[in-house]
Amino acid sequence: MTKSESMQIFNRFNKESDLKPCPEDKAELAETLDLYARAAVNLYGCVSKRKLASIFTEHEKMPVTPQEVQDLLLPYVLKRRNYFFCKDFLADSWGTEDFEYIRFLHDSQKGLAAAYNPSKEEFLKFADPSYRDPYQAERWKAVRKFVAITSPMSNIDRFMRELVMDGELGYDISNFSLLEGTCDISFETVEKRKIFFKLHEEAVLHTRMRQYSGMTPRELMDSINRGGPWDLEKLDQKNHSTVAFRVPCPCGSGKSLQDCCIEAAGANASLSASDSDLFCDTWIGLMHFINERTHIVPREDEVIHPDDKQGINVYARVREELCKNPIWIDKCLAEGKFFGEKKALLQSWRGHYNKKSCLMVSPASKHDIVLAETETGEDKLFCVKGVSWSISNFLSRTPPYYFAAVILPFKDKIVTDGCIRIDKSEIDEASRKELEGVIALSAMHGLITRLDS
Repeated sequence: MTKSESMQIFNRFNKESDLKPCPEDKAELAETLDLYARAAVNLYGCVSKRKLASIFTEHEKMPVTPQEVQDLLLPYVLKRRNYFFCKDFLADSWGTEDFEYIRFLHDSQKGLAAAYNPSKEEFLKFADPSYRDPYQAERWKAVRKFVAITSPMSNIDRFMRELVMDGELGYDISNFSLLEGTCDISFETVEKRKIFFKLHEEAVLHTRMRQYSGMTPRELMDSINRGGPWDLEKLDQKNHSTVAFRVPCPCGSGKSLQDCCIEAAGANASLSASDSDLFCDTWIGLMHFINERTHIVPREDEVIHPDDKQGINVYARVREELCKNPIWIDKCLAEGKFFGEKKALLQSWRGHYNKKSCLMVSPASKHDIVLAETETGEDKLFCVKGVSWSISNFLSRTPPYYFAAVILPFKDKIVTDGCIRIDKSEIDEASRKELEGVIALSAMHGLITRLDS
């Protein structure tokens, strides 16, 4: 969008001709309301006039209407430009240069029936653009401290600035390798690199994000696991449906699939810390075995964890070789590289290491519900878990959407190997209705929670 087009949108909803004199008895109220508006746009990115009026009324015990929000704040918009009006909501001032992102925030938040709503004292602290949630700040401080200790000669200020910015916007760190090089970041050992990614993951999970209405990914996941905050009707109206999970559960309980076997399956579909280590060690060993014989990627670029998002760029080509020639698993077993549990796990992957086109249907407790083809070409619903990141958290998109992944057995569970490719093609209304029928039919056969070895 050009600067001229942005100004046209700004001028359409923020006209000087709409200015009204502020009554004397409303002057103090207007100043306080401006403080609330700045806090709201800093925390949420955009906020409806109705929601801002509700927050103000709740905390100040002074009723204010959406129209008063418009009339009292328009002078501050035109004078200070900390925020601006667009249709029926207020948005952060930088949105005048990126209306598409404002629209994304607005649509994302419409699918949420809840938002982060702290105490008055905490809420108003966000009027300062530099303020961050204390626990969030501590998590990022831990990342910075670790980098400073392990890589003291690095350009740590630039590195952390870009890392935190990407985290707050909900972006992944698939460009980490580039950032690592430009900022002279160097981790001496694989173990230190692994610790960094764990610290970064912890920081992101506790970062307040605008697309989640100020909630952190951790708060959002906990809320989903408790049965909220998704408003399914609003998601349907905005073409962000979780797709057909109001169909009857095939177990015969009389409940919907969303409220019955999805949750029951979730109790058996999570990887413990020890299981995660077992999967990672086996997967990494297999990738190293292939790469040592094919030299597809330089040794120094080898990733150390299948859920490290940079692995999509670095090790995807090695994984492609395995998908084309699954015989590599047999070669690895024949050379006796694995023993015990690792050997059994590798044996279970034979016949499964091929990419599937999958449809993300719904996130659920401790796993994601995915529609994919079986080996016989039938559409079935799978309960799938990432190694340490769920697919939905990894991709940060609202279902339904397509992605490509390898789905593997892990003991009595199903996991992806972490190298996930998003299909950015849009699902139109006609396709959506067709998918609902396919999902409803697949649901009649129940949820697949394990793969036969």
